Amino acid sequence: MVPECCRSSAELHDFQLKLALAIQNGLDGAILASCGMCKSACLYVPVKAAILRHREALMILVVPTKALSEDQAKSANARGLRAVAINRDTMRAALNETPPRKLLNEVETGLWDLAKQTLVSSGLLVSSRTVGCTLL
Repeated sequence: MVPECCRSSAELHDFQLKLALAIQNGLDGAILASCGMCKSACLYVPVKAAILRHREALMILVVPTKALSEDQAKSANARGLRAVAINRDTMRAALNETPPRKLLNEVETGLWDLAKQTLVSSGLLVSSRTVGCTLL
C-alpha cells in the first residue's frame, strides 16, 4: 500500500511504484522519464515507509541547482514530509535569522525528519565549509 503522503492528485504510475519498492528493498534502480512525471515520488515511498517503521529516516538528494533543491523541498513538504533545501543562500539566510540557525546541525539532530529528507546542492559538497560534515 502506498502511503497517502506520497500521492498527489493522481495514483502512482507503475514505474514509480516499481522503483520505490526496489529502493525500499535495498536494490539499485534507474528511470528515464520526462519533466513533470513525478520521478521524486519514487523516493518518497521508501522514506515514508522507513519513518513508519523506525520513526525516523534520512535521505539526502544531491541536485544540480539551487532552484531544483528548493522545488524538491517544497514538493516533499507539500506531501507531509519535512524537508529542507541546503545551499549557500538558505544557509546564509538561516544564519541571519534571530536566533541564528545552522541547517546542517538541524539535519544532524533530527529536526528535519524526512522528513529528514535533505536536499543539498552539489556545489556545497565540495565547499571547504563542509569539511568534517558527514553526509549519509
